[in-house]
Amino acid sequence: MTAVGDRIGSIRVVEALAEGGMGEVFVGFDEKLQREVALKALRGDRLEGDQRQRMLYEARVLSRLDHPNVCRIYDLVESDGRDFLVLERVVGTSLRELLDAAPGRPLDRGLEVAEQIVGALAAAHEKGIVHRDLKPQNVMCGEGGVVKVLDFGLARAFGLEAPEVSAGTEAPSAPDAGWLPSGYVETQQGTLVGTASWMSPEQARGEVATAASDMYSLGLLLQEISTGRPAFERDLPYRVLVVKAAEGDTLPVEGLEADLTALILRLKAMAPEARPSAAEVLERLAWIRARPRRQRRRLAAVALLLGLALFTAKYTFDLRRERAAAVAARIESERVVTFLEDLFEVSDPGEARGNTVTAREVLDRGVAELAGGLDDQPRVRARLLDSAGSVYQKLGLYEQALPLLEEALALRRESLEEPSPEVASSLHRLAALQADRSRHELAEPLFEQALAMWEALRSEARAEEAAAADLRLAETLFAFGRMRGSQRRFDEAEELQRRGLALREARPETPGEDLASSLAALGSIHGARGETAAAGEYFERSLEIRERVLPPDHPDLANSLMGLAAVYNNQDRHAEAEPSLRRALEIQEKTLGPDHPRLALGLRNLAALGMNLGHLEEAEASARRSLAILERHFPPEDPNIARGLQLLVGTLVAQGREAEAEPFARREREIRAATFGPEHLAEIESLRAAADRAADTGGDLPRAAELLGRARSLAEERLAADLESRDDRRLLAAILTRLGGLQSQLDQLSAADESWSRCTELAGELAKLPADLEARALLATCWGYLGRLDKARPLAVAVITDGWADPSFLAQWADEEVARQALARRR
Repeated sequence: MTAVGDRIGSIRVVEALAEGGMGEVFVGFDEKLQREVALKALRGDRLEGDQRQRMLYEARVLSRLDHPNVCRIYDLVESDGRDFLVLERVVGTSLRELLDAAPGRPLDRGLEVAEQIVGALAAAHEKGIVHRDLKPQNVMCGEGGVVKVLDFGLARAFGLEAPEVSAGTEAPSAPDAGWLPSGYVETQQGTLVGTASWMSPEQARGEVATAASDMYSLGLLLQEISTGRPAFERDLPYRVLVVKAAEGDTLPVEGLEADLTALILRLKAMAPEARPSAAEVLERLAWIRARPRRQRRRLAAVALLLGLALFTAKYTFDLRRERAAAVAARIESERVVTFLEDLFEVSDPGEARGNTVTAREVLDRGVAELAGGLDDQPRVRARLLDSAGSVYQKLGLYEQALPLLEEALALRRESLEEPSPEVASSLHRLAALQADRSRHELAEPLFEQALAMWEALRSEARAEEAAAADLRLAETLFAFGRMRGSQRRFDEAEELQRRGLALREARPETPGEDLASSLAALGSIHGARGETAAAGEYFERSLEIRERVLPPDHPDLANSLMGLAAVYNNQDRHAEAEPSLRRALEIQEKTLGPDHPRLALGLRNLAALGMNLGHLEEAEASARRSLAILERHFPPEDPNIARGLQLLVGTLVAQGREAEAEPFARREREIRAATFGPEHLAEIESLRAAADRAADTGGDLPRAAELLGRARSLAEERLAADLESRDDRRLLAAILTRLGGLQSQLDQLSAADESWSRCTELAGELAKLPADLEARALLATCWGYLGRLDKARPLAVAVITDGWADPSFLAQWADEEVARQALARRR
């Protein structure tokens, strides 16, 4: 037991200060160096073996951290079997005491205190040091307003820091493995590393703490400093507190200016990657503190912005009333708006392109200031809402965009006579947003209204305005066609895209990128049908234009490269596919950042290519990274998550790890069923994928046939609802072809005959169009299975000659072995 008067090396114990989770704290006097120090007597039963080595390492690292806002570690010494940390002596009051002295009120000079704390974190993080237990008790406010942060890195050094439990809370006296919900991890003695009311969600789940974890704790600290209220309700039971911490379930930030609120919300982001760095927060806090000095300049800027908005609204596109001079002014103003919108196209809603402010913060502040304003100028308000909603949409923040675009449309319909280009534009934007949200049933009528309105405006347009009307119509046709393609309604998608392409090609003023986008869209449609030769031609034309008009690292250039890579992959030209795909991914990661949703698609394609090349471990890594990106950007039930899960399942099953794949496969099925309903196309695709896994990897043919039987039933229902749908006919024919093959392998010959005969009925109608290579290939396959080689052989040769390159089809007809086996069975 250490007492006043004891000597620890050259240090004499002068006074007992406190006792904490790691041990007793004393004031000491170093008689050798003639200075006061703090002695922390570490609990003797906690530094043994690896723990002591880790503590020594941490102490050495921290001793080199020389910053005015960090309490320095001078030494680690041993005396009478006990270990002592020799620390800088800090005189002052803890931040906890200052906050408790005025509950419910913001801390005086709180932002100055926060800046010094962040300065300490920035210095530590730069050297790779993480605090892991940032809280008011570990911050001392000393003489002259100097702030010191205590106990850097020590929670990790011990790995055993006990959770803080305030008076009246329930703490588990003897923790066991079952007291926390599933997914919340404990250390070897049942306690979490850090203090429950200040830890990040990842720490509360038992994951490794990083610099981003410190930033989350800083967000909680900044919230209490600025509002006077903690981020969690007081006196919560400990178990409840840990669960809330793990889920990021904190109290809302209220009563603060928009800039500071936005910063705290970013710090409290659930995804560690979305939180700003300490260096960025340091600059941001300085910017916020300097706000009064900017007030006059800011008012002038607002006046200028309002003048710009009025100017823009004055010259808004109105085909029926404006003359040539007004049209020129409108084009000028629209370029300004487009420039401002493009300015916000960053790779991540929380990623700063500079070191001080993110595009998301600028946008949030602007929308907040717009709330309730300009009610007497509905056209101006609608234009600003429309622009802000479009920016949110480009950032992938669909739920923030939706109310803005809905209000803009409502205002325009109330204040304008139709047909109106402003209303048509709002209809287009809202439709495109609903399509991005996979709410196709809401998007479809909006697209149709927009198309009808553009057509009406074109009929009234004068010569000087006709070009602009044509290009706006083409834009809507393009967006509607993309949605139809995502629904696998390829015939309708192709018709829409061809109409849009014709309009764009007829106008020499069409931007090259718009033309390239139409060509790429048609390439995607042909590729989805398996018409790889036509798809390749469109993607090559698109790439040629983009190489000419875009910078070498533009994201849209990556889209054309990725389309070409997909074509090569489907044609078994993997050696050509890989460099195109890797170049596309390099462009995306460079320009959009390592966490952008578009990168997830490229990684999915790389995983699929890796499976074709037999690089299964690399494919799995790409699939996992893709899924992680999607999970950070989309809600848990989003269809994009289901697609990411499906690919990961495929990579695991291909490696024979079916048991590991099953939880992901189950989650995928749940998402699809909850999002789309059991009769939806996505459920059919999920059943087909599950059947392929069961048959090709698991060898469970009865299970595969049962799954495909369910897919067939759902596809029959879809076709019954729309007998004219060529896409639904093609889908059902493909299912029947595969189902018949499984039934034949199971010696269910009558059932197989019925499946293939039904396939020939469906595919025969489709195959009347020579361009429908997929339907002709299906017909040839089913005729072959039925033994009709006189019809099957010449059709197969013709389909292959015309460019059909599906690997399974080519393998089937390489020596006609499959067809011969089917015929022999029948005999």
